[in-house]
Amino acid sequence: MRQMILICLAFYFYMSVAGSKPCVFSSDLDRKKSLNGLNITSDGNVLFYLIGNQDNCSIDLDFVYEQTRLYTFEKTSKRNLDEAEVLVHKEYNFFCDKNMALHFITNNMNDAGKLRIAIALEVSRCDVYLDELSLFLKYGNIWSITQNNDSMIRAPSHRISCLFSKHIRIVTANINCDDVTLTQFFWESCKEIFEKVSILQLKACKIKHVSIYPETLVKNFPKLQWLQLENIDLSTRMTFPWIYSKVGTADQDVLGLSSETEVTTKIGIYNSKFDTRTMLRFSGYITEVIINNVDVKVNENQMFKDVTGLHQVDLSSNNLTEINELLFEKQSEIQGIHLKDNKLINLPEHVFKDQHKLLFLDLSNNLLSSVDSNLLKNQRYLQELHLENNRLQFLPQYFLKEQINSLMFLYLHSNPLKTIPVMPFYGTQIEIIDLHGSSITGKNIAELVGILHLYGILKAGAEREKFHPTFKVGKLPLQRREIDLSFCKIRDIPLDLNIKNPRPGLNLLELFKSFYIKGDGNPFTCNCQLHKVKQQLGIKMDWTCMYPQELQGRLVTNISESEVYCPVNVTDCPILCACYIRHDNSSLIVDCRNISMLTLPLKMPKGRMELWFKNTSLFTLEPRDYLLNVSVLDLSENKLTYISPLAATKLQNVVSLNLENNYLTSLPVQIKYTNISRISLTGNAFLCDCYTRWMRAWLHDRLCPVTDWNIIKCTDNNKKVNKFINLPDSIFVCNEIKAPRIVIFPSVVIGSILFVITVLSLTIYFQRFTIRVLLYMFFGIRICDGFADNPDDVKHDCVVFYDKNDGDFVENNIKIYLSESGYKVADMYKDPVIGFTLLEGIKKLINKSRRVIFCMTIQSLNSELMLTLWRLASERAMKNIPGSIILIVDKDIKANCTEESMKLYIKNGRYLKMDSTLMHKSIEYLMSSRIQLDPNQGENDLEEYCIESNQVDKINLCENIPNVASTVVQKSLAEAKHDIYIVYPDVLEELHQLTRYEVIPFLRQNNRNVCVLQDEFVFGEDIRFGIEPKLDEAKHVIFILSNEILEDDVNQFILTTILTKAVVSSSNYLLLFSYGQIDVDKMPENLKKYVNSYITASVNDPNFKERMLEALMFEENDSEKEDANSVVTESYVDDANII
Repeated sequence: MRQMILICLAFYFYMSVAGSKPCVFSSDLDRKKSLNGLNITSDGNVLFYLIGNQDNCSIDLDFVYEQTRLYTFEKTSKRNLDEAEVLVHKEYNFFCDKNMALHFITNNMNDAGKLRIAIALEVSRCDVYLDELSLFLKYGNIWSITQNNDSMIRAPSHRISCLFSKHIRIVTANINCDDVTLTQFFWESCKEIFEKVSILQLKACKIKHVSIYPETLVKNFPKLQWLQLENIDLSTRMTFPWIYSKVGTADQDVLGLSSETEVTTKIGIYNSKFDTRTMLRFSGYITEVIINNVDVKVNENQMFKDVTGLHQVDLSSNNLTEINELLFEKQSEIQGIHLKDNKLINLPEHVFKDQHKLLFLDLSNNLLSSVDSNLLKNQRYLQELHLENNRLQFLPQYFLKEQINSLMFLYLHSNPLKTIPVMPFYGTQIEIIDLHGSSITGKNIAELVGILHLYGILKAGAEREKFHPTFKVGKLPLQRREIDLSFCKIRDIPLDLNIKNPRPGLNLLELFKSFYIKGDGNPFTCNCQLHKVKQQLGIKMDWTCMYPQELQGRLVTNISESEVYCPVNVTDCPILCACYIRHDNSSLIVDCRNISMLTLPLKMPKGRMELWFKNTSLFTLEPRDYLLNVSVLDLSENKLTYISPLAATKLQNVVSLNLENNYLTSLPVQIKYTNISRISLTGNAFLCDCYTRWMRAWLHDRLCPVTDWNIIKCTDNNKKVNKFINLPDSIFVCNEIKAPRIVIFPSVVIGSILFVITVLSLTIYFQRFTIRVLLYMFFGIRICDGFADNPDDVKHDCVVFYDKNDGDFVENNIKIYLSESGYKVADMYKDPVIGFTLLEGIKKLINKSRRVIFCMTIQSLNSELMLTLWRLASERAMKNIPGSIILIVDKDIKANCTEESMKLYIKNGRYLKMDSTLMHKSIEYLMSSRIQLDPNQGENDLEEYCIESNQVDKINLCENIPNVASTVVQKSLAEAKHDIYIVYPDVLEELHQLTRYEVIPFLRQNNRNVCVLQDEFVFGEDIRFGIEPKLDEAKHVIFILSNEILEDDVNQFILTTILTKAVVSSSNYLLLFSYGQIDVDKMPENLKKYVNSYITASVNDPNFKERMLEALMFEENDSEKEDANSVVTESYVDDANII
């Protein structure tokens, strides 16, 4: 029972030291508690809490003793105060709410009573004086001193007598970091040694370490058994323990220990800066060793050679990169090993071979990429294993097989794991298998349930119930064990629920019965496969759906069959859209969300449909026959300004209509007479006029299907926005223009006719381009236009320039349309010539294209690259090929354009609008014609591009090869003269086959004189001494880069030499291709600079051979002519910044 004694101004009737005032404090007497370090229970904790600024106040120990005595005897049945001496253990904790110094005083004339107190003294945020601690001996002895971080035991500059030292068993001392002058611990100022101290804990400042001589520790604490050093460095070598002893008989009376009690021998070293191999030696009986943050990078095998009785080892946070296989040799008593927060890459196979009693192993937060199958072969009693936060992708097949009867906790989370260990699921003691944050997918779960044996799971469950201490027959069942698969990559569980093979389904069912499987944070797709698993097996899953969007956040268990849909292939599914079917076959879903299109498609699949057209940039809703089959129509977040009345009449079968966030100013009244059950209208720009008057009455109708009827707003003639339902009918009017009654004279009639003719002429003039496009659309007539085309050597009908943010619009509205119309379209990001800088490659692309299409938005105006390319193209158009530019702009470009030549284009009306309904036909009109190929050329090209690897049995790449290369190439090969060299890592078999049997035959068939550079040298010859002449002869070098090349010194030398020549060449000397994922950290600086400045490509590109051939066709003196006086130079743009 706690008793609070509040004492205010309690010492006015006691003596005080000169110049000091009595402390005002409250004391709290607490119940019994276990004390630090030994199995001793105190008779109570007394907290002295000092409030406010009372610096240098004093506490009378006579008063403290008297209060303790009265409280103690009150708790011992009011025993007679004249009885024999009584010994009690008390913990006195002096706590100050502000840093202050306090004094201890006593009246030497007063005798202490028969109560003797063994005091455990603790100070927190209070400074006490070392020479006053001996005053406590009047009432018993001090057996423990604990000095917390923010307190100080002040000692004089000279050494003094510390009479209390002969009784102390535990010392916890700190050096206050706030006092820069303090460089030693309080016990160093005592003349006496602390002969009975068995536990010593010393801590210095983290930013200011303290060095200590081990000889000092041995001298002052001769019987030390437990040592802890933090932020302390050793000046000389220390051997621990320096003595082996048991607690003596005299100490047993004080501490309450039995005669057989042995103090545990431990050592802990934290955040120290000394070499453990030379400055620390362990010898003798030690039960626990902790070495943390000592930066031990290589651990030798002698550390525990002379140690006996070792139970716990903690070597965490030491930057260990490896562990010696003999480190724990013959330490058979170890029960716990901590190796977390190091940099271990692998572990020796037999490093734990002698630890048969191991119960706990922590290998977390390392760099382990694999675990040997024999690593834990002898640990049959292992209960807890930590392997989280490593680089493990796969585990051995029978990993943890020996631990199925002991393992309770397995932590594998935060690894890139791609497999689930099987054996722990047969464990009889397993409680937690933590795999969260790994790369586990639904496929891995399907593989697991396909491997598991149902009998093994059931047997493990039965064994667990049999031996679990909390299980009782007839009582509540045991709590299910837990598998944590949260935040993995599980989208679905692709399980084949075949009636002929029911094992996977039964295993999955039993898995969910036996284990609680956490799945939070997975990209879970609630599709037909999932519903099938849930329905057929009857599994109750409390996982949450992330996909599809309309089911996001819903529990799998609560999703009905009609809400789930599956992909389906149907006729007339619109391009770029996806089609699905409801699991109950109730309707077909056409999902065109987030795809840019101006109008609804002309065709749709047959049958009952749901049309999802959210955020598709639709401007109008036109009538379509298939609207009669639509049950759900989502047109939200579009640009709808108009709904055709005829289209509204076709919505008879629509159940749900979503028109939120559009630009509608009114609705056709025909919507009122449909059978729609739910309509959403918020976020539109309705006007309060005569066209929307009917809507007010409609919204007030209690049968109105509009779900958001009470928040729909409209704007009146005074530009005020109000809710529909709050406005009177008088507001909903249209302004009529009344013509004045006048007498029309003949001159007025003639003037009016002339006015009409003038307006019509001006309209035709300003809309002349639109009229020409309409004539072309409907009659195929071209008038008043003369388009100039490039010379015959062009390769593309057009090249498209755009900002990457506009990629979706360009892909869906320009590139796909032109490609389907038969035009050859080049892309500025995908088709520049390899080997040149970005600007050079795009300039050549412009010169090889008939038309240049610019898609300009606000983002494009801020792009230095786009403006530079515009100057290039516009200069070319003005000087050589007028009409070669097609400019497409958005609605905000006119007000923000500052480029003079572009402003001129826009001012003259030579541009197209992105939101124009005639945009496609206008582009087609301006394209004029297509590239016409020679009829025989197609056959020749087809022949050249269709050489397959299986047609070439064996190729000797640097000799004459009949039937493969042309006569000129064969002659060059025979003379050992080569224009093109290929360099690639031949250690990769797949790349070797690709290069030798596909790339080289393809290039030779197209009259390219190519050879593998390494084949020019004799096997075993150092290629570095003869590479320069070969490279000087070559016109091009094709270099295929991989991580293997970056790890090879010879290939690195070849690459550096080629890069040096490439950057000074005026042609595309180097064609650099990548293979696989390149580790950027391994790339040298000159290679990084080249990649950031020049156009490269990947072997993974399906068209890489064609792009390679095209790049080889650009020679140093290419036939294409560039204006030497062009004002557009590369100083306009920094290629490295662009890329």
